[in-house]
Amino acid sequence: MYSDQCDLCQKPIVSLFSPDKPFQVYCQECWWSDKWDPIKYGREFDFSRPFFEQFQEFQKSVPRLSIFNLNSTNSEYTNHSSSNKNCYMGLGFADDEDCMYGHWLMHSKDCLDMLYCEHCEECYECIYCRNCNNTFFSQYCQNVRDSLICFECKSCENCIGCVQLQHKKYHILNKEVSKDEFEKTKNEILSSPKKFQEMLELSVKLKQTVPHRYSFQLNCQNCVGDDLYDSKNSYFCFNCREIEDCKYMYDLGSNKDSMDCYEHGWLVPSELNYEAHAGMAGYHLLFCNICADSRDLIYCDLCFNNSRNNFGCVGLKKKEYCILNKQYTKEGYEELVTKIIEHMKMTGEWGEFFPSSMSLFGYNETAAQEYFSLTKNEAIKNGFKWQDEDFSMKYDGPFYEPKDILEYLNNEQERQKLLSGILKCFVSGKPF
Repeated sequence: MYSDQCDLCQKPIVSLFSPDKPFQVYCQECWWSDKWDPIKYGREFDFSRPFFEQFQEFQKSVPRLSIFNLNSTNSEYTNHSSSNKNCYMGLGFADDEDCMYGHWLMHSKDCLDMLYCEHCEECYECIYCRNCNNTFFSQYCQNVRDSLICFECKSCENCIGCVQLQHKKYHILNKEVSKDEFEKTKNEILSSPKKFQEMLELSVKLKQTVPHRYSFQLNCQNCVGDDLYDSKNSYFCFNCREIEDCKYMYDLGSNKDSMDCYEHGWLVPSELNYEAHAGMAGYHLLFCNICADSRDLIYCDLCFNNSRNNFGCVGLKKKEYCILNKQYTKEGYEELVTKIIEHMKMTGEWGEFFPSSMSLFGYNETAAQEYFSLTKNEAIKNGFKWQDEDFSMKYDGPFYEPKDILEYLNNEQERQKLLSGILKCFVSGKPF
């Protein structure tokens, strides 16, 4: 995320887009307001040109939303998120309160550094955990509380370094211990990085001695994939919740009869979607990007609030029968859409998602770089863009080099420096 200013009200904003992007970016207040009308950007379809070429030009002419963050309070630094309160630096947060740093965290409170977790409270550095409380450094745990460094434990409390235990308490490395021994070990681990690392290594060794399931599925029927919960009849799906009759889905929930979608659904169910990226409450969305609470959209981007029966539109709210943001009658819309689809079949575009060359981001600005790291030359060779200018060091304020955690225990002055300074990742050197 970048520091920028709204192109309408000129106020400072947090934005997904670097300041050098060739389009206008509005803050959330301005973008959702009546201060501008996306219909004014409408244009005729040109049958002498490919659709994607026209759409790319048109897309850059319509002001974009600075960050996708719906119905949230004091959570300006969260993206692809909804219904949060007092949250910071989260991606894919939903219905959370007082949470920071993480991805795909839902229905949780007072959590930090979480990945693919839900219904958790007072947890830290957990991955794929559900219904956990006061649990740290744990993976694939359910209904676990007051525990550290656990793996695939269920309905346990006061456990450390345990693997695949169920209905146990006061265990360390799968062995029962007294309450006093447990508390002593816990205090040592939390106060000594060396002791913590030793316990982590012992837990990893223990994990290697037990059998592991081929796929993590909970309450699923006839599914192929991994990290699936409460799902049915779904094939090759990953990191999904409450899906049914779906194929090739990733990072989403509450979907039915859909295929090839990414991060769509979650808090409000969606249905009959194909090649849709981000959003929720969508019905029959085809080849759409970040559309929510809408239906019967084709090749649309950033359309919300009961938009329906639109083709190739950007930034619409409560609109119907529009093509490239130009208003038509129902009959005129249906006739022209049929012709455009035939035109796209001739150009080989129909049925394909927006090509990577149309991305609004450089490859190195996206999560793709974390999963499939490329050099600049490799990215450009594959048709991706690249962000050359590094805006990460252009923040106002002093940079601060963190010290050992023990140095903050009784040093209020140093704690204030930590809270007021800009921190840099010790691996990448970038601020966060």
